[in-house]
Amino acid sequence: MVKTFEFELTPAAAAQILRSAQQQHGTPTLRVAAKRAEDSSVVYGMGFDDPRENDTAIECHGVTILVAEFSRELLDHAVLDFVEQSPGEYQFVFRNPNEAGEESAEISRRAGEAEDAPE
Repeated sequence: MVKTFEFELTPAAAAQILRSAQQQHGTPTLRVAAKRAEDSSVVYGMGFDDPRENDTAIECHGVTILVAEFSRELLDHAVLDFVEQSPGEYQFVFRNPNEAGEESAEISRRAGEAEDAPE
């Protein structure tokens, strides 16, 4: 039996990613990655990338989301949003049911400005 994988991108996050792709890269293909840190928290990474073998690709609001096999379990059922944290300060936020004790984790880097995804 093949396990399904679900990942959601909110319309606000998709709009920001599409704007960044248009300004910087041209192709709205975003790699999203996650790994466990030594303290059991989840560390996220994201950036524009090309598809690789064994990636899961999900189309959402005009953006292709790429997830490598090693990140699937941690990102299953997660939601990526783009929210105003304080007046004029916007950030990407992961809402992830796989994160014990935390409702969300902030990503302060904008799409396309992230370093390589965690290994």
